[in-house]
Amino acid sequence: MDISRQSEHNKATIRIRDLNKCIEVDEGMMEALKQQGDIPYVRAQIAKITSKNEERKKEISDLEKRIEGITRGDIDSEIVATNKSNYQEQKNKNAIQKQKIEESRLRNADNHKLSMSYNNMTRDSDRQERNLKREIDRSYNYFKKIDSTVPEYIETNLKDMPNTKGYFWRGIACFGEKEPDFTKPLTLFEKQKGGVLLIHEYYRDVYNLYKKKGKDKKKLEYTESRRERMIPRHI
Repeated sequence: MDISRQSEHNKATIRIRDLNKCIEVDEGMMEALKQQGDIPYVRAQIAKITSKNEERKKEISDLEKRIEGITRGDIDSEIVATNKSNYQEQKNKNAIQKQKIEESRLRNADNHKLSMSYNNMTRDSDRQERNLKREIDRSYNYFKKIDSTVPEYIETNLKDMPNTKGYFWRGIACFGEKEPDFTKPLTLFEKQKGGVLLIHEYYRDVYNLYKKKGKDKKKLEYTESRRERMIPRHI
């Protein structure tokens, strides 16, 4: 007997064995039920078990005939067709499983890329935040350092100046303490070596830099258009 026939023969034999075991168990149960007397519940249960065992006996009879057919080779074509169907079904299952594995791999790869991208962005953001904080701390420390060196005459003059006038001291703008005068340009004075005074004037759209030495008249040294309302520095 070839492998395919043997396989079908074995499956039928095992099924017959299992059915006979079920019949044996249920018949023992019927005997136990009969001991409870001839009552409606017992009769119903016995009828149910009897019907089930009749179905099992019929299946056993069909399986025994099938075994005879397997032995004679009567159902070889059925076995071949079943094997082909089972092979194709298994092949389809394998293809589906392979596809799921590939999809999972691609999904994991995409998730890994997203995770790497997120981690990189997070690191960049953290780095930028640290750099910004470092720059702010450096600027603030510089401001405190320079603020402590502002000459007394500047501090005195600032008390009588409007908030739109003041001084540049070592790169730091110091503004007057009185109410601003918006009828005049924002003006900052900056003393240089050799008695030279730089005068920075900021209009809404123009920045002018004047130079004045001693009692000479101020002289325009530089001018530029302004696009933003901010204080530029010209050195």
